[in-house]
Amino acid sequence: MLLFLSVALAAAPDVNLLTLEAGTVPIEQPATYGGAWSLPAMYDGVPSSGWCSAADARGPFQLTFELEQRSLLSRVEVDNTGAEESSSPGIAAKQLEVWSATLAASGPYTLVGKLNVPKNGRAAVEVPKETFARWVRVIVKSNWGNPQYTEVMELVVRGHPLEPGVRRAALGTWSLEHGPTLQLGEGGGCEVATNDAWSVKTESVNGRVTQLQWSQAGTGSSGTATVVVADDGALHGAWRGSGNSLGGAWLGRPLKAPIDCRTALEDARFRARLQAEKRGLVLRGVTFAGDEPKLDDDNELAVVRRVLASSATTRARVTVYGKAADPAADELKRCERRAQAVLRWLLAGGVAASQVEVGFGLVRTGSVVQLEPRVEVELER
Repeated sequence: MLLFLSVALAAAPDVNLLTLEAGTVPIEQPATYGGAWSLPAMYDGVPSSGWCSAADARGPFQLTFELEQRSLLSRVEVDNTGAEESSSPGIAAKQLEVWSATLAASGPYTLVGKLNVPKNGRAAVEVPKETFARWVRVIVKSNWGNPQYTEVMELVVRGHPLEPGVRRAALGTWSLEHGPTLQLGEGGGCEVATNDAWSVKTESVNGRVTQLQWSQAGTGSSGTATVVVADDGALHGAWRGSGNSLGGAWLGRPLKAPIDCRTALEDARFRARLQAEKRGLVLRGVTFAGDEPKLDDDNELAVVRRVLASSATTRARVTVYGKAADPAADELKRCERRAQAVLRWLLAGGVAASQVEVGFGLVRTGSVVQLEPRVEVELER
């Protein structure tokens, strides 16, 4: 039985072991130029995109990758045909080394391949037989003379795993770099930033690799994402937009407190509507029963309260309008009472008095039919 298992695993097809889809994450990397030049672009299968060093950074550059499981390496390939040599002469990487380790991320490492890559060209090297690795280190030794930047457009470390991966779905709440929060449940979740949100659907879990589908509230944008939970519990990922183009990388740490995706997406859609309006926004789902606010289940006054209660630096002006009529003074007093009732409702939900200003007024409709009363809001940070 053991002999049969060994033969079956050895016959598995070789893949690029550096990709997120293979369950691999970078655990050491130098500063990058940023944007589309992040590390995942170096192993996305597209030679026209790649990794670029930060401005004026001097090599050698060391990158260390944690594979999902112990693997057998076979070949290393570099493709720099898409390097920006025409606009930045000498930018393409020239000399690279590949090292492997099986005991720990700290080593010891064994040199398994050296490559001299032609300018705007390709290079490949077969690694020694029975080269095993759980960690792979790549050292970019030099470029073709550019003093500011170094590019590696496509790097492939071929091989295959020698043992099955252990299922580790990326469930929970994650604090991502640059501020967003990612919530993932068994069926889906959301990624929430200050002014927008993505709804997320879990497509599959294979070992420690979770594949996602995402769509952005209010824009119609959609795409895919791949996330991997590393040995240290960190979340690594990358998302893709239309045409499968690489959008950017994710790096996150777990949070204990979950978020409510339904309300987060509601808040994001509301902020998008508010941003699109040049003046105050008429709130949906808000009417009155006498002087007290009567709120639908999906009313936007509740969204305003959540937004204010969750951010002490956000301010709001809320105005209750009534229809101009005779006698107008009575209608104006009614609007004032309703405005005060709205203020009490907001304060009861955790909003500070210093965050909100209420007003009231009348609307003269003329020949235009308007539904009154109405509540308007303006938010500012």
